[in-house]
Amino acid sequence: MKLKKWQVVGFYLINILLVLAFVAPIVWTLMTSLKPTDQILTYPPELLPREITFEHYRTLLTVNGGEFMRYAVNSLIVTSGTILVVMAVSSLAGYAFAYLRFPGINIFFISILATMMVPFQSLLIPLYGFMHRMGLLNSYFGLILIYSTFQLPFCVFMMRNTFSALPASLRESALLDGCTEAQVFTKIYLPLSLPGFATVLVYSFMTSWNELLMALTFNSSAKVQTIQVGLTNYYLSRYRTNWEMITSGSIITMIPVLIVFFILQRYYVRGLTSGAVK
Repeated sequence: MKLKKWQVVGFYLINILLVLAFVAPIVWTLMTSLKPTDQILTYPPELLPREITFEHYRTLLTVNGGEFMRYAVNSLIVTSGTILVVMAVSSLAGYAFAYLRFPGINIFFISILATMMVPFQSLLIPLYGFMHRMGLLNSYFGLILIYSTFQLPFCVFMMRNTFSALPASLRESALLDGCTEAQVFTKIYLPLSLPGFATVLVYSFMTSWNELLMALTFNSSAKVQTIQVGLTNYYLSRYRTNWEMITSGSIITMIPVLIVFFILQRYYVRGLTSGAVK
């Protein structure tokens, strides 16, 4: 069906407005991080810096003996551990829900999806008590466990859709040829499910790297604080908000997410749509 001219114009206009809405805060943050300190709080505000300076980035990376980099390493450890746990568990569970049959499998799967409707904020107090009794506060493993728990329902759903979109005849033929279920999973279906893995990896990375509330609640020790908590605590003072450091830190923390997304963008989109058409 051929679109009318006004429909085409409206389509592009809406998309341009959406792009501006998403890009404008990023551009403003970047420009603020490049302004001299005396220009940041001027009124009326100015978008472009009168003089471009990278002094804020240098200060951010060197202050307190490179404390910001320690926060980045903490985030990298927690994020990497969460990705490994989520990808391993979600792939196994997704394959089981897609091809294995046992009593109550549908109820079990619906129960997992139902947990996505529970806001994690409502569970912070009981979770804090549980983590305290288990001795998991202020530890990498405790935060990895919490992140993995809340990310797994969506990731299991994604991996189930990914495996369900693959031909079931491959499994049947392999089993008839003498392969075990584990061999079918590792040698046949895992190589074919890369789009699903890319989706899970990007989702888990973005969620873990950018998360603030749970990291702030369960990791109060400066030695294990993640980059978002460290940036928020260190550069928000009682009398003045250090906008130059916050904007510089925000741009730096944004770079790894953009790199991962652009590398896996093609697979990410394919993974999101897997299972939509059978």
